[in-house]
Amino acid sequence: MKILFCGGGTAGHVTPSIAIAERLLERIPDSDIAFIGRVGGKENAQITKRGYTLYTLEVEGLSRSRIFDNLRRLRKMRKAETQVRKIISEFRPDAIFATGGYVSFPGLYCGIKSNIPTFLHESNAASGAVTRLLSKKCTAVFVGSRGNHELAALKNAVYTGNPTLKAFTRTDRRRSREKLGIRDTEILIVSVGGSLGAEALNEAAIAVMKSYSIRSDLIKHIHATGQRYYDEIAK
Repeated sequence: MKILFCGGGTAGHVTPSIAIAERLLERIPDSDIAFIGRVGGKENAQITKRGYTLYTLEVEGLSRSRIFDNLRRLRKMRKAETQVRKIISEFRPDAIFATGGYVSFPGLYCGIKSNIPTFLHESNAASGAVTRLLSKKCTAVFVGSRGNHELAALKNAVYTGNPTLKAFTRTDRRRSREKLGIRDTEILIVSVGGSLGAEALNEAAIAVMKSYSIRSDLIKHIHATGQRYYDEIAK
């Protein structure tokens, strides 16, 4: 079985794809899996280090603030569709699986037009633009959040929850705490935002850290700031 995964822009789109690919290979070991990502995407390293084939497209999402620049971005998207048709012709996938983000649009769109079974997983409670545009035309849509009522109401929707990597589900809690130097008497709090970070979430995390009502020496709080804000928040 050949499966072509498409999605990117952030790790939030790529990680679910990798998790699904892992499970697929467990059940069908001889599956041939390839990914479509964006040119220069830092999230692509998660794909290539696992040995998967990676095709890249030079695409950009539409801008809400730079309206006139969208003409250039749309031209890139049209060019990407031509590239995807070539990828489909060469790879000949049995199915196309998308996890959202503007990178997934050409692959999903071309798959639908080519009558290839297409599947879409939406991790978020609020659907992204690609999901809103193409979900009704997919073979099936997998819903990650019960809060996404609009998507769950579709006839082709199936609630699945969000996929997780094997490394996450098979990690031993006690050994992990020992590795991090967390004592049994300490409370560990982990807070995360998007892969690139979010300024509002970083500020909220700092506010929470300052507001603990119990002894602060009993709490270890690890916050993922994202690359854009690491130096600023670390101070």
